[in-house]
Amino acid sequence: EGTHQHIGSEELYYIVAGEGEAYMAVGDDPRTAGYPTTVRPVYGLFEQECAVLPVKPGNVIFTKSGGVHGIRNTGDTPLKFIAFLYHSV
Repeated sequence: EGTHQHIGSEELYYIVAGEGEAYMAVGDDPRTAGYPTTVRPVYGLFEQECAVLPVKPGNVIFTKSGGVHGIRNTGDTPLKFIAFLYHSV
């Protein structure tokens, strides 16, 4: 799933199978400080420096409203995840 942004909703990824990388904009979550970064194109908007977070089964990634995020497969098997998208106040 390409790197993108939602305004007015939050999204949660639950990793079911496979391995990959999740991307979160630098500064969106202070717990991602210290992870390597890369510049990602955000669908039709701009480029954004993002933290690169390794993901595997059982991991959860939470993105607040307005947060830039994405995920991609890096392993030999398909990356399977469930995305929960819900409106925020």
